[in-house]
Amino acid sequence: MSGRRPSAAASRRKAAGPPVRRSCALLPALLMVALGGAATGLLLFLTRQAGTVGRPPDHVAPGERPAAVSRGAEKPPGRTSTTPARPARPRLPVSAGPSRPSPSGPVPRSAPGRPSSVRAVRSLPDEGRVALTFDAGAAAEPGWSILQTLRQHDVRCTFFLTGRFAQRNPELVKAIAAAGHEIGNHTFSHPDLRGLSDDAIREELRRGEEAIAAVSGVSTKPWFRPPFGSRDRRVLEVAAGEGYRCVYWTVDSWDSFKKGITAEEIRERVLGRVGPGDVVLFHIGSRATAEALPEILDVLKRRGLVCVPVSQLGASIPH
Repeated sequence: MSGRRPSAAASRRKAAGPPVRRSCALLPALLMVALGGAATGLLLFLTRQAGTVGRPPDHVAPGERPAAVSRGAEKPPGRTSTTPARPARPRLPVSAGPSRPSPSGPVPRSAPGRPSSVRAVRSLPDEGRVALTFDAGAAAEPGWSILQTLRQHDVRCTFFLTGRFAQRNPELVKAIAAAGHEIGNHTFSHPDLRGLSDDAIREELRRGEEAIAAVSGVSTKPWFRPPFGSRDRRVLEVAAGEGYRCVYWTVDSWDSFKKGITAEEIRERVLGRVGPGDVVLFHIGSRATAEALPEILDVLKRRGLVCVPVSQLGASIPH
């Protein structure tokens, strides 16, 4: 075969191929490298993020959730009422009925988590003993029948008197003291102590003590029951400063709460709830209580429950 031999430059151009075709061949390779690098970088970033987000602090043991995010973690204490946010205000005393705004009913329900100094707790079983308590601040006439029934059953109780009641009914108060019953302070004029200043609370307690002691010849200390059962930490602290220990109740007869309540209703309510260690709330001005009391005492005796003043009940008196 004959012809001219191609030059060296022509041979190199022929081996390299057309310029456009060579560029098109390199483009996919460059794109693959670029995409691979971007994917690798994104994967590394996400891996670092996954290793830090939600990871507990170094001081938290493996598998333990940080306290700030753990379920059920305690919240900083705060008070929305008279008790810390349960405050206290707040489990309610264990009473025989629902919460209600009654003249002698429990303190209105407040936020959970009230401190133990305010919370009214059910007293523990106390060797079959029960404390019957009578508040006195209004009517007095049924009190004579109540005293007679207690004497017939040889029972001693605790009476919480107001100073005004003592001044208006001196003979009945003297008879209560002479029969050996315990007497506690129910303030002088029966106000809601939570609405009073510290000094006003002290004045109510002091005037009540003076009036009752002047008639009965005995001191009311250390027993105190706030009117309406209304108390909070401040009231309890002021009363404690005056030498008093608050006494609440675990069974409310409802003799001052339910209008027109009958003796039968009081018997059923009290006997259906009372047990060892209980403190029962009655009112000396209730005729229905005076009528129900004989059978209540008979049944308690048959059950082996002994009625005593609160001072003989024990250390777990509801307050």
